[in-house]
Amino acid sequence: MRSISIGFFQNHHIKGSEELPTASLRGGKVGKDRIEIQPYRLPFLSNMSQSDIDYYGGEVSIRQNQGLYIYRERRLIIAGQWMGLQKYSSLAGLTRIKVDIPSSLDNEWSTDVKKSSLQIPPKIKDQIKRLISKPVASSRGAYTYRGRQETANQFWLINKDERNNLITYEIDPTNSDLRAITDRLSPSEKRQFVQYLTSLSAAIPINHIYASMGNSSRSIAQNSLSSDEKIKALIASLNDE
Repeated sequence: MRSISIGFFQNHHIKGSEELPTASLRGGKVGKDRIEIQPYRLPFLSNMSQSDIDYYGGEVSIRQNQGLYIYRERRLIIAGQWMGLQKYSSLAGLTRIKVDIPSSLDNEWSTDVKKSSLQIPPKIKDQIKRLISKPVASSRGAYTYRGRQETANQFWLINKDERNNLITYEIDPTNSDLRAITDRLSPSEKRQFVQYLTSLSAAIPINHIYASMGNSSRSIAQNSLSSDEKIKALIASLNDE
């Protein structure tokens, strides 16, 4: 990746930013006017210098200011909005889309007298939406990158993301016992069940386990439902609801 100058950020250079493929759309009644679209993907915050982070108002502002930056004759009109083309998402936080339109499209884009607001024409919206889908997917892919995957046991997978020095633990969706259960559920029940398992997986008290192991000589017991009595008690409590 090379250092680039991104005009919508006041020509400030961010080392590691990626300039993605550009696109040009035709506008106006005869299609002679050109709308230039330039997507960018910012580097991970962990790869940005503190001076860059401070320059853009901190980490929260950098994540929030995703979206379209629309210029009219090189003057910024819209800054950091999706304008209904894409939902705000933390996974799209690295995405910036620069859109340049000429003054000849003022009527088509409903530019106001003060040149401080505009509206994307309906016939252009779908085209821009298709064009920004790849940059957004690129940002999501960067955030959800998975490195080497290992099997912890028949129930859990370990994802080792060497790029960001992270380890995540996830329920193995290929487990035969899990498949046997979900095969008997309706589509709505499957969604509800998977949502519960996803929340359960994300809620493992890893920090507490780590602290307990480090501060105590006691072992961590994993078989809290090993006895028939405990299993029966759990089933009974569920049936009572």
